Formats: sequence, C-alpha cells, structure tokens
Amino acid sequence: MTTPPSPPSPRPDHLAAAEAARSQGDHSTAEAHYRAALASNEGNPAVHYNLGTYCAQRGDWVGACEYFKTAVAGAPDFALAWYNLGSSLRQLNQLPDARSALARALELAPDLHAARVNLSLVEFALGDSESALRLAHAALEAHPDDPDVFANLSTYLRTLGAIEDAKLCAESALRLQPTHAGAWQALGTLAQDQRAFAAAVTCYRHAIENDPDNAAAHWNLGLAALAQGNFDLGWREYEWRTRLPQMRDHYPDFGLPLWQGEASQPLAGKTLLLVAEQGHGDTLQFVRLARQVKAAGACVKLMAQPALLRLLRPLPWLDAVVAQTDAPPAADYVLPLLSLPARLGLQLAELPGDLPYLAAPAENLAAWRQRLADLPSTGGQAKPRPRIGLVWSGDPRPHDPESQRIDARRSLPLAQLAPLFANTPEYAWFSLQKGSAAAQAAAWPQLLDYSGEWQDFADTAALVAQLNLVITVDTAMAHLSAALGKPTWVLSRFDACWRWLDGRSDSPWYPGLRLFRQPSPGDWATPLAELAGALGEHFGR
Repeated sequence: MTTPPSPPSPRPDHLAAAEAARSQGDHSTAEAHYRAALASNEGNPAVHYNLGTYCAQRGDWVGACEYFKTAVAGAPDFALAWYNLGSSLRQLNQLPDARSALARALELAPDLHAARVNLSLVEFALGDSESALRLAHAALEAHPDDPDVFANLSTYLRTLGAIEDAKLCAESALRLQPTHAGAWQALGTLAQDQRAFAAAVTCYRHAIENDPDNAAAHWNLGLAALAQGNFDLGWREYEWRTRLPQMRDHYPDFGLPLWQGEASQPLAGKTLLLVAEQGHGDTLQFVRLARQVKAAGACVKLMAQPALLRLLRPLPWLDAVVAQTDAPPAADYVLPLLSLPARLGLQLAELPGDLPYLAAPAENLAAWRQRLADLPSTGGQAKPRPRIGLVWSGDPRPHDPESQRIDARRSLPLAQLAPLFANTPEYAWFSLQKGSAAAQAAAWPQLLDYSGEWQDFADTAALVAQLNLVITVDTAMAHLSAALGKPTWVLSRFDACWRWLDGRSDSPWYPGLRLFRQPSPGDWATPLAELAGALGEHFGR
C-alpha cells in the first residue's frame, strides 16, 4: 500500500500525552491534551486530524467531520484525512459528500483499501449497485482474504436477486472469520427474505454476540421477532432503528428528555411530544396508541406529516397536532411515535383497540356524498353498484434507494389488475392512486379517477368513506382505509412487511383487513386470482 502524504507533525508533547491517555480510556485527560495541542498548533492539519479521529472513536461524527474538513483545507493532499472525512460523512448519511471525499482519498492514494471498501458501501447506499460491485471486486482482487468485502458483496448481490451467490459470499466471509458480524447479518437477511424466521433470528443473534453494538443486526432481529408475533423481543430490538445512519434524519434532537415509560417520569400533568417518523402509514397505524398516554393524564402533542394534519387534529386524545416542518411545541418529554409500543409494553392480545378511530371531516363527507350520488346503477336496477377503490403502486422515493427496492417488490403495473375491473360493469371502480403511477389510470375508462382533486389525507378519507371496499398494495392506503373501518384487501409481496405477521391472511391490527400474499417472490398472478374469486363471494355475485 502506498503511504499517503501527511503534513508536518506538531510539537509532540501534547499529542503524545493525548494518545497515551486515549489508549488508557482516560477521555477527559486526552481531550484536555488535544485542546492544548490545538491551541499551540491551531493551523496544523495533523492536530485537527488527530482530534477528528478522537471524535470518531467516541461516535461524535459531527465533530469528527468538522476537524477532518479543517485538516483537508490545510493539507489538500492528506489522503487519510479525506478517507476519514468520507467515512464520518457516511455515518451521518451525508452520502453525496461522503462519495466525493472517499473518491478524493482514492485519487491521492490508489492503494488505500479501506477507502475503496467504504466508497463501495456509499455507492450502494446511493443506488449505484454497478459501481458498488465494481469497487468491491477491485478491493477483493487486492485483498482476497478480506471478510468485510465478502460480506458487503453478499448484501449487494442479494438486492440484485443473485441469492445463491449472495449466500456463498457470506459463507466465504465466515470461513475467513467465523465471528464476522456483518456476514452473520447478511445470512440473516437472506433467511428472512425467504421467511425462514427462526434461522434469521439465529443468525442475527450470532451477529450481536460478536458485535453487541451492531444496530442493523438488532433492528433486523426486531423485525424478524415482530413478524413472528414475539412483541416482547420485537419492540425492544426495534428501538435500535434510531441508531441506523439512514434513519437519523427521522429523529431530530429537540433538547427534551426522552420519555422512557418509567415511574421516575410520570405522565400525569406533563406534556409528551410525539414525533411521527418514517411513512404516512406508520403514523396512521400507531397514532391509536397515543390514547394510552392521554389516559395516563398527559397532555399529548404530535408532530406529523403535513398531509395528515386535517385528518388527525380532531382525534380527542391529541391536544395539538403540528407539522413536522414547524418549530416543536413546548413539552416536558419527547418520544418517536413508533417507540410507543416498547414504552407501553404492547402485546398482540391487546390489539386492535377501538375501531374505527379515524373519520373524515364532515364537510368533506357531505361534498363527496353529493358528488357520487348520480353514479349509474347496474343494468337499470335501482340498487347502486358496489364501489371499489384501487391502489397498485407505492411511493418510489427516488432519494432513498433501499425504499426504492422495497417499493419495486410491493408495486405492480395497473395492467396486471385490469382483469379485475375491465369486464366487471357490476362494480364501480375508483382509482385511489397518487404519484407518478396515477397516470396509468388514463388508459382504462372503467376507472373513475378523482385523485387530482385531493389536497391531503382528509380529502382521500372522505372519498374512501363512500366506498364499499378498498383493494391496495402495501401502502398508507391500507392503514387509512382500515382505520376508517372499511373492508380492506391488501396485495402483499412475498417478503411481507413485519406488521402483517407471517402466515396470516388477517391482521390483528385491523379486523376488517384481509391479506392476499405472493406465494413466491414476484408472483402476483396467484394472489390476484384468489382476490378475483373472493370478490364475487364478498358481494354475493
């Protein structure tokens, strides 16, 4: 490996003392010596570099980035500083900047193996699987015994559908290093994809045994446990999601104590700020749990997605609902919304709670009732046709490659649903699709499409309230419709979301919801055939 250039060293006294204290775990002394070194060598990039590595070791990625930026500003050819800057930016999920810094490190030091490995991870996270694979193979050529690269390759190949090759790479990593946490985690995800949850749990436990702070392994263990209905383990491990780099943006620091659900933090007379996270469907599913903290005497405030505000504000257990984009309201405690199950000790037997718990605003209901009053009946009969809503695609989220991959598996083209509605005049079919996929409805005159008139979920809820059935892929619409009390049928991908549990066609979250599952990855024909048969039975036709 070519040794990257580095700037002249500062006076060694304080730096040597800092490194000695750091090696002994005496962080306060180490920091004092680093500060002294900085004071006497403020313009020396090496001092900033050492302070950056100190911050990185302690998990202070923001501080690390600042010091590394100063180091490369003073020494633009300092390859190790560029590498560490890129690695720290990756931890903060600032991926485009991480890519630039790591690419610069490789430009300066082409043999810097760690930079190539990290750059491949960044490229993968940005959705460029081809570049990630190219970099990983180059890294493996130079270091054929590196288990990290084999584990990374396993992850890349899995997302590309090369399952057997992915498994072989993970196994190669474990032959080289039987305690490799990343390889155990990779094997766990491969097992979980096949719904082999017991095997997945075993793999995740191996990963955690060898790397107790592996947030991804803990989180995946939580998902596997939840899919099996093991809520005790599942909710506990699900809490690790807040430590994932790709999730950090969901959890801003409001400077408030985190509510832990303990006796030392009584809720009576206190204000709890709940913060919505992840997608609209997550908020709709879990907002019901806020009833329990309201019943404990708390004033409950919620920061939610702007599109949900009008729908959620009338809920009697929410004292205030503000947009995520607004300044946080005053509160005593704060909690991410999806941490409520862990704090409340939610059990499967406690579901679903009172249903329905959502309702469209009265003025919207009246408007849509009038709007649909003149729809024609079947064959000249007075009895109205059953009204059925359709959603066939999720939100592709082009800014989030992993979400894109999931969305590709849960969505299908409208043309695949066409046999359901193209020749069934006995039903009135409504497109409930939003986003770019909504344009597909224009090719099918059998579909009534009012989606362009909706401003938010309150508008959508008012139309859904006029329907007899909603058929949807696994999107927020499933939660909206079911929480409104509407019969809801969900077309679910083979590797279904944990919330639907494994091996069930019903949902304890929503008694009116029915699941039509793929029996194998990519097979929509089977659940669609089952759904078509169920349709006639449901309406007695």
